[in-house]
Amino acid sequence: MNTTIDPQFPDPLKASLDLAASQNLAEDQTGRTQVLSIISVVLAVVFIALRFLARSGHRGGYALDDWLMLVALAVLGAVFAGVMLMTDHGLGKHRGALTPTDAELVSKSIILVEMSYVIDVTIIKISILSMYYRIFPVRSMKIAAWVLGAVTSLWTILLLFVIGFQCIPFEKFWRPWIVGRCINFKKLILGVAIPNILSDVAILALPLPQIWGLQISCRQKAFISGVFLLGSLVVATSIYRFIVFLRLDMRDLPYTIAPGCIWSLIELSCGVISACLPTLAPLARQTIGKFKGPERICLENENPRLRVREIGGSFSCTRSLAKTDTHELDGQRKFHVNSSRQKIKDWDEVVEEQKIRVVRLVRY
Repeated sequence: MNTTIDPQFPDPLKASLDLAASQNLAEDQTGRTQVLSIISVVLAVVFIALRFLARSGHRGGYALDDWLMLVALAVLGAVFAGVMLMTDHGLGKHRGALTPTDAELVSKSIILVEMSYVIDVTIIKISILSMYYRIFPVRSMKIAAWVLGAVTSLWTILLLFVIGFQCIPFEKFWRPWIVGRCINFKKLILGVAIPNILSDVAILALPLPQIWGLQISCRQKAFISGVFLLGSLVVATSIYRFIVFLRLDMRDLPYTIAPGCIWSLIELSCGVISACLPTLAPLARQTIGKFKGPERICLENENPRLRVREIGGSFSCTRSLAKTDTHELDGQRKFHVNSSRQKIKDWDEVVEEQKIRVVRLVRY
């Protein structure tokens, strides 16, 4: 362990005493940090539970994007646990009110929370891209989802490397008086926030060309786009989180970083909620009962004589020599070809075998 004091750094004890003398040690953000963090995580848990409830009726079962959201929730729990641990040791209080041991523990925990945050953001984005890949059976959409997923993953690996080596030696982050060097922490936050915001915008915009290419009214297009664009709330929270971190004072880290920890959890929770919202339509129809008839994506085969309409989690269609029609069949999916009936194991099989593409949305 390096214990050599940097000659450029003032006496650590004197520096701490001088800082404490200039602070109002009665100021405390601990309670607010705990309450807002708990609310954020509870909302994320509720929406993931609703997502799995809404998807439980699908014959094909849960998909990759659903399981990724569970992983995202687990990592969100790790971030939450880190923040709660820090509040027990002085997060939200001025540096002068903390013992050296507590101040060191808070600084160490910040690094772990920072890494967990970056990982969770990536998992949420990959889950959203997986959902796009599943519900939009269009080659261009699938390629775009793969590209954005690869870029996001590489960005995450790079950031984790930078976070892990932001100080040399590593312990200089929580012992700033020892000999060594650190990169500017605010610049690191900038490097995290800007690519994160740009990728959020790209992911939000990805399905819009497909939606506005549907043969439906502008009102319907706007409504469907609005459901997906509710994710713009994540962009807003990302921007505000970035602004909060720009106010960071490394001399008083436990106090000034507390709002950033709150907004990190809020951003992650908003990401989870935004990823879950498009999947809740079946549950909304069952519980609210506001829809006279369901709206569905109409999927058209490259063969103009075959047309299929998806009906929530189940569908059926009848094929004749002239055309194919559809009707709702509760509880199962059936595919009728030349008056014969056969069950389809999964909607993806129909998409894959028949090369179906999204063309419009219909109400019936």
